[in-house]
Amino acid sequence: MLRILKDARGETETSPDILVVGDPSDVSNLLAWLKEGAGESLRSAAPGDLSEFRKETDLVIYTLPGVRNIGPAFCQSAEASNSFGLESMALIDSVEMNEAAQAAKHVEAELALDLSPGRVHFFNPGTPVEDARSVLAYICGHLGDKEVALAASLACVRPHVVADIITATSNENGLIGATAFFPGTDMPLLTANQMRMVLRIGAAHGRTLSLRRARELLVVLGGGITFRAAARQVVGLVPIAGWAVKGAIAYTGTRTVGLLAHRYFEGLKE
Repeated sequence: MLRILKDARGETETSPDILVVGDPSDVSNLLAWLKEGAGESLRSAAPGDLSEFRKETDLVIYTLPGVRNIGPAFCQSAEASNSFGLESMALIDSVEMNEAAQAAKHVEAELALDLSPGRVHFFNPGTPVEDARSVLAYICGHLGDKEVALAASLACVRPHVVADIITATSNENGLIGATAFFPGTDMPLLTANQMRMVLRIGAAHGRTLSLRRARELLVVLGGGITFRAAARQVVGLVPIAGWAVKGAIAYTGTRTVGLLAHRYFEGLKE
C-alpha cells in the first residue's frame, strides 16, 4: 500500500517541461485555447531564442500562424531542438485557412522545421479544445508518466490521460485474469493494479493523496472484488472457456472501477 502511494505521489512531483516557441500573440492564442493553468509546465520562447532550449525539455511545441510564412528564426529553433534530440510538434492556427491553404502550410512546416507528417497539427482558438483529440493525444503520448502531472494542472488533457490509465490497467488485469490458473492467486495483483490505477486517476485530477484517501478509495474498489467473485462463479459454469471469461470479467471490472473513480474525483468539490 505505501509503495503504491509513493509511486503515485512521485508522478506529480516532477512536472513536464514543455517549451512553446512562437511570436507572443500566437503563443497567447495557444495558451488561451488550452485554458492556461499549466503552472510551470509550459514555458515560452520567441523564435530564434535558443537560450530556453534544454536537454531536459520533454516536448517543444511550435505555434505557427496560418497566414504568414515560417521565418528563418523558427528554423534556428528547430536546429537547436534537433541538436538536443528533443521531441517536437507544430500547432498551426487554422483561422481563415481553407483546405488547400492548410495542405500547403502542412508541407511548409514539415520542411522548415524538419518534422514528420504526424507531428504537424492545426488548431482553431474558436473551437473547444476538447474536440482536438489528435493534438491532445500527441502531447500526452510524448510525456510518459509526466502526463499525470500535466493533467493535474491542465484540465483539457485530463480525459485523455485518464482514458490511457484505465485502458492500460484494464488490459493488464485482463491478461492476469486470463492466465491465473490457481484460484485466488490473481486477487492480490488485480487489487494492487486497481489501487494504483485509482490513485493515478486521483493524481491526474490534482487530488491530495494520503492513507486516509486510500482507505476511501477502497470502497470504490469494492466493485472490482465483486467482479472477481462473479468470475469464479461463471468459470464453474463454463469450464472449457473459463480462462477467457475470467480475463473478460477482470478487464470489465477494472474498467468499471476506473470509470467510477474518474466520476468520483470529478464530483469532489474544490
